[in-house]
Amino acid sequence: MPDIKYAQTEAVDKGSLKVEVLTNRTRRPIEGARITISYSGDPDSTVEEVSADDSGMSEKLTLDAPPLEYVAEALAIPSSFCNA
Repeated sequence: MPDIKYAQTEAVDKGSLKVEVLTNRTRRPIEGARITISYSGDPDSTVEEVSADDSGMSEKLTLDAPPLEYVAEALAIPSSFCNA
């Protein structure tokens, strides 16, 4: 299994992320919600911070991602390397 910290910081490709923020009960969009992206191993290190638009969507973000060759191995561990 790949070293997650190494995959997050050294062996990087690019990926994209778009976040939708909805209320739990009514599933309505939350306009202006603050979305903070950080590494799963270091939640205090902010990678990106954006706000949701009026439909609860973030802009499309381009983030560092592990190399494609790690994807098959990573299926056995959680697929996200970032917290949102």
